[in-house]
Amino acid sequence: MNMTMRANGNSRDLGVIHYAWIKDGVNYDIITDVILPGLPPKSWIDSLEISSKTLAPIRHKSTNMQRDILIEYAKSISGYYLDKRKNVSTPFTYDLDSPVFDSGFYLFLLQLLPLETFSTPSEIGIFDFKPEGKQGALKAFVTSVESGIYESPSGEKTEVWIVKSYDTIGRGEQTNSYISKSTRDILKQETLDKEGNGMVLERIWEEK
Repeated sequence: MNMTMRANGNSRDLGVIHYAWIKDGVNYDIITDVILPGLPPKSWIDSLEISSKTLAPIRHKSTNMQRDILIEYAKSISGYYLDKRKNVSTPFTYDLDSPVFDSGFYLFLLQLLPLETFSTPSEIGIFDFKPEGKQGALKAFVTSVESGIYESPSGEKTEVWIVKSYDTIGRGEQTNSYISKSTRDILKQETLDKEGNGMVLERIWEEK
């Protein structure tokens, strides 16, 4: 997917993100490869292992030029955050009262929901950790699901579900996910503040 930053009415291309779902026995590995101009290959890799039956998180590992993160989900949630710029590693352990999804997964989760009959608003428990930000048990909220049409940059039209959500990790930015009704692929995701500034991910369409 193409990654674009919107700010003050202007757009700037940041890079490309590749996603891969890999079945590994009874689990799924979701691999995210972020490709940024000027950086060597595999500079930013995110790997999330989840149960294929329950979608419960098992392990989340992420590495880039600035930091490494490891989160392991068991009876307790434990791991570390390594700030490579400061050379400071912050370990953590949490005991939670209720199940959560990994914060890196909940936008993928939207693809799997019964969107035809899904009741909104709905609340999703998620976990995230940033030493200088939000951490621990947090919330995501699906505020609406609407039927619509997505038009690709080349003019191709697709029937989609437009799913609006936000979480308590950020500052209330809303994410609009355009999910194909026929394939359940995410064709576009916009995470924008009230002024329309933020990040846009959009599927790379091959020319016909």
